[in-house]
Amino acid sequence: MKSERRSIKKRLYISLSVVIIITVVSAISFFILSTINYRDKVISEYIKEKSSKAINHFSDKAILIENNIQLLTKWGQNGLIHLDDTSKIDLVFIPLIEDVKDIYAITLFEESGNEYEIKKENEAYLGRFYNEGKQDTDKAFRWKQMDKTGKEIGNWKGSIDYKPSKKDWFNNIQEDSLNLNWNKPYFSKSLNQRVISISSSWKSNDHVYYIVIHVLLKDVFGFFDIIELQQNEYAFLLSPEGDVYDFQGSKNAELSNQLSNNILVTPYYKNKIPEIAQAVNIWLDENKNTENSLPFRIDNTFYWLKFEYLNKDKKEYVLGIVVSESSFSVKIGESRFQSLLLSLLFVFAGVIAALFFILRYNRILRQIPKPGINNNNFERDIIRFSKSAESKTLEFKSTIRFNLRTEKNDKVIEQAWLKSVAAFLNTEGGVLLIGINDDGNYHGIEKDNFANLDKAGLHIKNLISKFIGLEYMKFVNIHSGTLDDKSIIALVCKQSSKPAYINIENDELFYIRIGPSSTKLSISQAVEHISNHGYKQLS
Repeated sequence: MKSERRSIKKRLYISLSVVIIITVVSAISFFILSTINYRDKVISEYIKEKSSKAINHFSDKAILIENNIQLLTKWGQNGLIHLDDTSKIDLVFIPLIEDVKDIYAITLFEESGNEYEIKKENEAYLGRFYNEGKQDTDKAFRWKQMDKTGKEIGNWKGSIDYKPSKKDWFNNIQEDSLNLNWNKPYFSKSLNQRVISISSSWKSNDHVYYIVIHVLLKDVFGFFDIIELQQNEYAFLLSPEGDVYDFQGSKNAELSNQLSNNILVTPYYKNKIPEIAQAVNIWLDENKNTENSLPFRIDNTFYWLKFEYLNKDKKEYVLGIVVSESSFSVKIGESRFQSLLLSLLFVFAGVIAALFFILRYNRILRQIPKPGINNNNFERDIIRFSKSAESKTLEFKSTIRFNLRTEKNDKVIEQAWLKSVAAFLNTEGGVLLIGINDDGNYHGIEKDNFANLDKAGLHIKNLISKFIGLEYMKFVNIHSGTLDDKSIIALVCKQSSKPAYINIENDELFYIRIGPSSTKLSISQAVEHISNHGYKQLS
């Protein structure tokens, strides 16, 4: 019984350990994963919101300008725009520049080198015609100043060191009227601004004409105010090759007011803005990854980075956004609190599961007879044992010496329960109830015909001393009493500290309990059992 209770308690401890481990691991895993997932979600959504504003801003600007240059291209293909009559060009270009505020200038030239350009200056317009055939004379350039209606209010001639073919945007133009080209930004000395151009071309009367619309870089890509950058947040524009564009006149103006080239390359930022330098290095190292938000660390500050192509079809311009994780400390803290609450629910569920196992095993334990008999509660203990089935630690015998079949006293009956006593001593102890049959019914020992229970107990003691040994009586307690007017004897056996043999007809036999029966072992089996059983004393 001790063994069975011990086994059940062991299973209980194992079950509780498993529940505790699963609960703790689940709670910790959930807390960590939910916090990380929420953090990633919040940061991704935050960066996505900013990048979407920038992309939408660029798309709106770009689509408007592209639609207008496509319109000018169609007019040119239909012979409505040519260099023979600049006054007609004025009537087309000036209203367009007035209507689309982002357009700074429009240039029309042909492959021969002749060019006409209109740009806005304050409230007036300046038209410049360049004649390639007169480039070395003072008639190579003609200027005229006009009002918003295209009316000329002044003109002059002169010569300057200028050719369209020397301009930065000229080399990017292709002879393909169906292909619009956003050209690399260039620096306008007259404006002290970065300028970007879009170009198109067409053929008319065996001549190739080019149309170019010039826009201030900050107007097309001026989304820094729109996306509302906070402290420790950066937005920048770079080429697929990793060159970072400067925006003079925008939020990034302080980066390089002194530079005259059109781009800022990564090394410049290393001393100015290391966050952008690190971001560009990641762009190049991660094979231009635009799919995921990427983390990086500078000193003790964690940052998150996301790249997006502004024009995904051509992939010419890349938007980079860098945000500090500290910007989300409040939201992440709220998420951690929520995750902690849910983790506590996991723990609570684990406690409920643990209580379930405790109650379940307690019910099982209550059904197992407790070892030992209390003389003051003899009747209660006998009833409790009799309701249990025979087991490794419990056995029933109907009589001490009377054979119910032959209706005579029989040594075989005595030897049967003596074998059980020896087996209990050699295993884990147990309880032998005499006067109860195999079904747990109270039979009593009246047919053994002892004068009283004391005489019966003395007879049992003498038999144990004779066949097993007097020294083993210290491991056996004899209890007796009546139940339903039936006399019952209970032998409570403890595990012996040394092997117990039963001597029958000068033959020493060794028994152990295996399940609900007493089993005799061979000599070799007995030796192995004794060596493995851990007796405190061998004799």
